[in-house]
Amino acid sequence: MAVTTDVISGNRVLVFADDEVIACTTGATLTITNAEIETTCKDNDGAVTRTPGNQDWNIQVTGNSKFDAAYGIRVLNVFAKNKGTLTVRYGTENVDDPYWEGDAFISSYSMDAPLNAPSTWSITFSPRSPILLFNS
Repeated sequence: MAVTTDVISGNRVLVFADDEVIACTTGATLTITNAEIETTCKDNDGAVTRTPGNQDWNIQVTGNSKFDAAYGIRVLNVFAKNKGTLTVRYGTENVDDPYWEGDAFISSYSMDAPLNAPSTWSITFSPRSPILLFNS
């Protein structure tokens, strides 16, 4: 399968946990943060210089509650409770497209049950390993 062409619809970007698509998601965000270490010296005439420091990342996922989903909130409930480690992937279902992957745990979990609206959930996956980029 060739790399997906044209603009990638947000509907095609999914989050996978242990190679399974997380069911009934409504949103997903990957955030990578690179810390900066200031390396300014007096002989730089005061010009600020920096070098990269630590790298942090997380993936936030939201979805509609659906307990009968093949891989959904019921499975994620267990990982949240047990502080388990999952391999999390952010990308399309096309295996030739670039995607991000790393080992993570659920650091934040919430469920919302508003009046006259679907019950929803929100999860943040935080790293237990560096995040890797494949097919770049």
